[in-house]
Amino acid sequence: MSLALPHAKIYAAWNEVSIPGLRARPDALAWGKIHETETLFWLEVESGNVSWNRMVEQTAVRWMKAKGYADTANVNLIFVLLGVPWVRRAARMAFRDVPGNCAVITSSWDKLNFGQLPFPKWGEAVIK
Repeated sequence: MSLALPHAKIYAAWNEVSIPGLRARPDALAWGKIHETETLFWLEVESGNVSWNRMVEQTAVRWMKAKGYADTANVNLIFVLLGVPWVRRAARMAFRDVPGNCAVITSSWDKLNFGQLPFPKWGEAVIK
């Protein structure tokens, strides 16, 4: 069970893992189940040290790679982006197409919200 998503069961997790052939290095990956559905949890943490346009572009690329990887592995995907408020607003532009086997969560990384994530909704982006 995970603290942030108590209804998820995590089997394995890795931080800063390099995915061969994908040229991607998510801040963290976890593999497990949520509501008895095998799921890949992909986490990105953004400090906001780039421009608005670069943040949108960077997030869109990471989102597309995550979706592609989950499709190849034939699992559902929960993509989590943690960041400051302007980063979450910019990232919203990247999550226009969320298929039914994916869920997107954006949330704050501040200590007041530590361990708390909004409930994922398949086919939607939950922007907190």
